[in-house]
Amino acid sequence: LAEGVSRGEKIPSLASRVSSVYDEAKGYRAVRIARTETIAASNQGALQAYDQSGVVEKKEWYCAIDERTCEECSAMHGEVVKLHDNFSGGVDAPPLHPDCRCTILPVLE
Repeated sequence: LAEGVSRGEKIPSLASRVSSVYDEAKGYRAVRIARTETIAASNQGALQAYDQSGVVEKKEWYCAIDERTCEECSAMHGEVVKLHDNFSGGVDAPPLHPDCRCTILPVLE
């Protein structure tokens, strides 16, 4: 996945990479893995960048509010915590669950 992400590949292409490596990960399962792992890596990278910046002291949970947004993520939308604290869902950054589409935003004060 790292190679595909570094090349700018989209989720369908990343899902094909997953399917080619894991026999049991075909179709929607491969898409779910690709999306979840890409979101996880992106948000962990953001956390590291915020920490290294020296100016970001807080982070905000942000999710796409639509018919696919789960109740747990929707309830955390807009929640602001200190940079090194966990959100109310018990995680430091998305994903909260498989197929999570949430992200974190820096909060500057």
